[in-house]
Amino acid sequence: MAIITLEDLDGQIDGTLFAESYAQVCAKYRRLSRGEHRFRSWKIDKKRETPSILVNEVIPIADALPRLTTAVVLKLDRTRHSPDVVKQLQRC
Repeated sequence: MAIITLEDLDGQIDGTLFAESYAQVCAKYRRLSRGEHRFRSWKIDKKRETPSILVNEVIPIADALPRLTTAVVLKLDRTRHSPDVVKQLQRC
């Protein structure tokens, strides 16, 4: 079992990764090291007075983009972005 704390500029929240999920993560991603960037899939647990996170899955950030992304949408402001910016993006 693992207990984690996630923090951003707005605050922090505690999370739990139960033993079965933790064992699956450890078996699948032995290369994960302390401090490495990771992506977490979770749901919010509101059963207690202070909400927490129940972590479902942990994967390396490098694996998250191809696995979890189906499309990317860019919205450009015509007053701020010239036609040259659009041409540069089309090359990407």
